[in-house]
Amino acid sequence: MNDDQGNWLYANARQKGVLAAGIIFPDKTVTGQSFAHSFPLMSLENVWRFLMETSQHLSSQRLPATRINWLFEKALLQVCQRSDGAMLALITSRNPAGVDAIAIGHLFEEFELSRG
Repeated sequence: MNDDQGNWLYANARQKGVLAAGIIFPDKTVTGQSFAHSFPLMSLENVWRFLMETSQHLSSQRLPATRINWLFEKALLQVCQRSDGAMLALITSRNPAGVDAIAIGHLFEEFELSRG
């Protein structure tokens, strides 16, 4: 199942403004891609795992979230968690003119509706 989701990510994640994308699975395996030199894959794998741990910690503190957005100096990190625990994370440009928000919204919707 993870392979299917990985293939979906590779086929769909390259959207205007997406700098990096990853899927974190409930078993803590990850798949991802980077579209910017400033986000090397090795570093991103650690970020994706940290997101899963953060989500689990928030849930254990009775603060569950299906959507999390972090705004950084040069990028926006957007995360969506499905009911099965899998997470889609996108790092996008902060510049609204440089991002296809509609396409990114469709990615999150499609991910939420899929079940690996």
